[in-house]
Order: sequence, then structure tokens, then C-alpha cells
Amino acid sequence: MRYFATIVLAVTTILTTLFFNGNIKIPGLPLPTPAKFFHPVNGFWNNVEKVSINQNVLSELISNEAKVVYDDRWVPHIFADNIEDALFLQGYVEAQNRLFQMDFITRAATGKLSEVMGPVTLQFDKDRNRSLIELAADNAVIGWKNNKEEYKLLEKYVAGINAYIKNLQPKDYPFEFKLLGYAPSEWTVKKSALVYKYMADVLAGHSTDMEATNSMAFLGEDLFNKIYPEFDDGGFPVIPYEKKYEFKNQFESESSDSIITKKYYKHFYENRNPGVGSNNWAINKIKSASGNPILCNDPHLSLSLPSIWIEEQIKTPNFNAYGVSFPGFPGIMIGFNENIAWGETNVGQDVEDLFEVRWANENKTKYILDGKTLEAKLDVKEIKIKGSASILDTVRYVHQGVVRLESNDGKSDIAVRWLATDVQQEAEFMTFVNLMQGKNLADYKKSISVFNTPAQNFVFASKDGDIALTANGKYPIRQKNDGRFIEPGDLSKNDWEHYIPRAEIPFIANPTSGYLASSNQRSAGSDYPYYYTGSFEHSRNVVINDSLRQNKKFTVEDLKKLQANSFSNYAKETKAILVKTLEENYKDEQIFKLLNEWNCEYTAESKAAVVYENLFKEIYNNTFEEILQYKDSIDILMPERWRLIDLMKREPSSIIFDNSTTTQRESMKDIVEKSYQNINKEVVQNVKTWGETRPVKINHYTRLAALSSKELIISGNEDTPNAMQATFGPSWRMVVELSNPVNAYGVFPGGQSGNPLSPHYSDQIDKWAKHEYNKLTLFNDEKEIKSKSTITFNKKK
Repeated sequence: MRYFATIVLAVTTILTTLFFNGNIKIPGLPLPTPAKFFHPVNGFWNNVEKVSINQNVLSELISNEAKVVYDDRWVPHIFADNIEDALFLQGYVEAQNRLFQMDFITRAATGKLSEVMGPVTLQFDKDRNRSLIELAADNAVIGWKNNKEEYKLLEKYVAGINAYIKNLQPKDYPFEFKLLGYAPSEWTVKKSALVYKYMADVLAGHSTDMEATNSMAFLGEDLFNKIYPEFDDGGFPVIPYEKKYEFKNQFESESSDSIITKKYYKHFYENRNPGVGSNNWAINKIKSASGNPILCNDPHLSLSLPSIWIEEQIKTPNFNAYGVSFPGFPGIMIGFNENIAWGETNVGQDVEDLFEVRWANENKTKYILDGKTLEAKLDVKEIKIKGSASILDTVRYVHQGVVRLESNDGKSDIAVRWLATDVQQEAEFMTFVNLMQGKNLADYKKSISVFNTPAQNFVFASKDGDIALTANGKYPIRQKNDGRFIEPGDLSKNDWEHYIPRAEIPFIANPTSGYLASSNQRSAGSDYPYYYTGSFEHSRNVVINDSLRQNKKFTVEDLKKLQANSFSNYAKETKAILVKTLEENYKDEQIFKLLNEWNCEYTAESKAAVVYENLFKEIYNNTFEEILQYKDSIDILMPERWRLIDLMKREPSSIIFDNSTTTQRESMKDIVEKSYQNINKEVVQNVKTWGETRPVKINHYTRLAALSSKELIISGNEDTPNAMQATFGPSWRMVVELSNPVNAYGVFPGGQSGNPLSPHYSDQIDKWAKHEYNKLTLFNDEKEIKSKSTITFNKKK
């Protein structure tokens, strides 16, 4: 009765929001008439999820009886006789629980949201048409088909999705399909490729070439290099300095000579959220209190409802694996089995370059390459718009790739070269299918050897005692500065010609320290033979490495606490400088006392964290005001926090602290005091807590408030191990001790079901917010499970 009352209340709220007051909705979103939504047969009533269901499914694609058993958290436990049937069932249960999410992602990837959401998403669709995701997916399928036996496994997974879709009646359509008034369509291998490449775009579909080019043009080379020094590893690269490289870069030269120094006054298409990142680490018996290796992973991604992950167990006679998957893509991305555990963080190396197109005519149908005139490829895309007439969108392609930015005069058009669009010969999807079947270090290395993009730091631990970490992926060989700035597009030599051999990418196993850790910091130290560029982290990794290198042995509970750690190394380094600078004149003031007594932790209840953030922001703005003045007119490279802190520590009299608009020469001390005076007026009266100033919101994919979470008051910020932002954060926390039996825990901010009317739509959010975990059990038999529902699959005769 309590659940029924909750459903009635939720539906009433949704209907009131959508149909009557209309105050909380996507502007311009066409919604169904109440008659359709309330229809007694096909309306939303059928989406009120039943507490317990048991089903039988017949399929000619199943070889033997197989079962999916849902436990009391609605986690599907798949039991099958072979990998083919297991992947078929995985596809089925992911469609059963996340079909709208899967459909939405593929529409977002291909610029087809307006077809179901109306004009509100038109500009988004135009941008997506120039994103290269669809081309990358098409080329991925071309490469995957070269691996015939592996491709059959992918087809089995796709067939499982379609087995669910085929049996759907209109009354059974997921809630959002009814809300937006359209029907699910057949799943394809290309759609799985789109899911994969959409994530590649999130993790590696960006660069700062435009911003860096503008900044160099405005500041000049000397000041640019001063503000944006390229190499700083913080002392803890992903692959530690213990690793010695016994090879040389055979293609090394002084630097790239193809850099454009002009200014681009138009904003580019990319705005990478600094919270996209992750932590992972593994310890072996040297650091483990139990003597068993322990592996931890918490990927930091956009927080959404439904969750980006779905939790699953998959068991056959040959393996027993548990973890999370991207709905729409086979295998277990982050997880463990009885022998090994694995996880990933984003590498951050730049694999996307920008080129200025040299057109040969005014209507931009021909361009110049190596002195020759070539035909541009024109792709006219139809964008269907619900409730409006379709429009045609012309997308241009040149040698490097899509022309993503078009200037008014055609003299500053930018084409994008993205590694993820290359046709690869490997079946990349097998990475995760093989990992969940792996038994040892050799299996781990073989499994990840087919993975190219997006480059990921694959961490590994085994029951044998091995731990390993690989900055895994495919990387172009670059010369110094290559990839940092926009390059001329009329010379093919400016494109990539060679790639780092797989045997020479950064890798280490079983270090003397007894642990390995990655948090999106630089892949390797200054002694690594190959030049690389990108966006790298400087604070979280220091806190994690400092913790793990302590002279102690860690328990599972210790490492859970490390995932929840809200301590900032940035704040630690800055606070001492600020206190020393301010104490002479301000030590008796409330704001100073808060700052002085702060433990540098971004706890939800901290007021000192708010003071520090306000003060640091003011110092940043006053230091870099000459750069910030361009922020609203062009894309410009924002100096990183670590660089300002480094200047405060090492060069307090640097010219960078001087304000060019005043007659006096300012130092760091002058900037800090001026900034303190400014924030003191604002916050001294009523300092809010850190959690109150930045509540966390977990939005539904459509951004409909009625389908999203309440605001959550949570500790952490993007520079602490618990990397929280308003809409980004740890999307899956996992801790695995490779004992016998395996001792594993995990939680994500959402629920297993994608149905907003299910009790399992958001039931894990509170537990996640409190840093609590669920026990993850490798069941050997369906009878061991506290079953809520069972689906039995048999071969159709």
C-alpha cells in the first residue's frame, strides 16, 4: 500500500507538472494529449511496475535453457550455458530496463532528438551532425565485421535487445515513449557502436586547440609559456617513475612548425566539464591488511536518471562475473570475477586536432590540399522536427574530417581530425567481453590489447597477487607543440603519420611500492620517450597517492573512506600562503578565523570551504583579469588552478600578478589582500555551508524536473577524491577484495530500472549520497538469490 501511494503521488506530480501548471518542463517540448497519456489500455497505468513477475520467453536464438533472476535491488543475475546465450540475455535485460535511455543516447549521438522532442533540441541536433560520432560508429562497424567470430557475439547481444522490443505492445512501451509519443525501433549493431562512440566523445572528443591559439595570439609566446607551462606531473604520473623505458622515439624532432598564430573571435563548439574524470587504484599483499589484493574504481561522469550504468552478474560454466555495463554495449566495463578485477579512468591525452580549411571557391565546395584542388564532400542531412517541418542541414567534409566551425567569410573555417573515426581492425567491444572471462595478468593484457579509443587507464588486480596499470589506447606520434594549436589544413604532412607501438604505451605491473593509482593525471613522467599533450589532473591524484604510500596496510573499509575523502591538496597548498599573508592585518576577523582553522576538507557542513572558494576565485580573477576580459567574446584558455597556486608558492613577485591598468607593480601579497577585502564584504554577514552553496542534482535525460532527483547536500568538490559537482560526480563506486570468496561492494546514484514509476528507479541515491555500499555477491546458483522475479528462456522449437 505504501508503494502504491508513492506511485499515485509521483504520477499526480508528473501530470500536474506536465499538463496543468506547465511551470517545470522543457520549453517547447511537445507532449501528448491527456487522452493518450491517460488511455485505460495503452496509457501510463501499465508502467506502474509490478512487485514480482515471472516470465517465460521462447527464442530460436537460445541454445539451452537460461535464466535471469532479479534480486531484491532488481539486479539481474544471468545464468546461461555459454557466452552466446549469456550475451543474448544481457541484451534482453538491458532493453527491458533501459530502452528509452538507449534510444535517447543514439538519437543524441546522431542529431535525431528533434524528431521526438521538437524544436527545443534543433541546435543540439545541428551540433551533433558535426560531431563525427555517427561517422565513428559507421567506421567502427566496418572494422568489427573483419572479426567474424567475435562479430557473431555482438550480433547475439543485439538479438537479445530485439527479442525484447519485438514482444512489446503499445501498452508496454516505456514511460518516456508514451510521454513523448513515439514507438521504440529495432536495435542494430550500429546503435551499439553509437553508444560506444558517444562515450568516446564524452571522454576524448575535445581539445583546447582553439583556446590555446587565441591565447598565444593575444599574449605572445613568452607570456603564453609562462602562464600555460605544458609539463607538470605533480610527482605522481599514472605510471610511476620506477618504470624505466628501454626504447627511443624513432620519429622525434624539435617541434611542430605548422602552428597558426591568428585570432579566432568565434566561440567553438566544445565546453568540456572539468569534472569528467575518475579514480582507480589497486594494492597488493604488501599494502593489504588481509594479504589479498584490493581494487577500487569510481568513474566521475554526468549524474543522470536513469544512471549511466546498469549493475549485472553474468555466469556460465566458464566464468562468473559481476559489475556494471553501459546499456546498449556488451560485456562488463568495470567489475570482477572469481579471479580478477578491473576498472578504468580517462587518460586525457589529446586525440583530436583542429585544422584551418583553405577553400578554393566561395561556395566552399572545393578546397586546397598539397597544392591540389579537391572536392569537398557535402552531406545534406534532413532534421525531422516534431510538430514542425523538416529542415535540411548541409555538413561539409574535407581531408581531415568534418568542417565543424564555419566563419562568416570562409577564411577561418575549422575541420576536425578525431582518432575515434579511424577504421580499426580490432573488435574493440571484445575488451569487456574478454575481461569478464579473464583469469590472470596475461588474460588482462590480451583483453585490453584490442582497445583503441577512448584511451583509458585500465587498472587490474588478480587473486594470484598481481596488480597492473596501463594507459591503454592508440596514440598518434607527435612532435613538440603538435596538437596544442590550430594547424594549416592545406598540407597533409600536418596530419598524423605514425602511432606509438602498442608495446611502448605506458604500462607497469607489480611495482615495489605495492600499489598503483590513476586519477586522470599525466600518463607518464618526463622520461617517457614520446611527446604527448592533453588535459590532466593535479590534485586528486596527490591526495590518493599520499594516502596509499603511507606506512600502513589497508582494509576494505579504509579504501571506502578514501573514495569518500573530501580533502583538497590545492587548498592545503594555498591555505598556508593565505594565512601567512593575511594574519598580520586580519587575524581577529571571523572570516580569517574560519580560514585559519579549516582542515582543507570540503565537507557539506563546512563554512570555511565556502570562504576559501570565494577568496580563491577572487584571487584568480584579480590575477588573470587581462585574460578574463576576453572570456565573453572569444574562446580563450583559462589558466589552471595548479598554475596559480604554483606561482603563489614559487614566484610571489611574478609579473603575472601585476595589474597592467595601474601605475604600481602588484605582487601576490597585494592581490591576496585586495581579494580578501572584496570577499569579506560579501560573506562575513552570513556564510552558508559548502553543501548549501552547491547542491547536487541528478537530472532525467529529458531534464524534466518531475523525473529528476531532489537536490542533495553532499561533501566533496572536483579537486578532491570524492569529486562532486552540481551535476557530475562518482557514477559508480566499487571496492573489490580478491579473497576467497570475493569480498566486493558497490553503489551508484540511481536505480536499476529506467522506469520512473518503478520502486527501483532511484532507490540507491540516498545510500550513495551517504557513502554507503551494497554487497556484491558472485552467486553460483539461482537458488542462493533472494528472488523478486525470474525470466526463463528456452529454445523455440
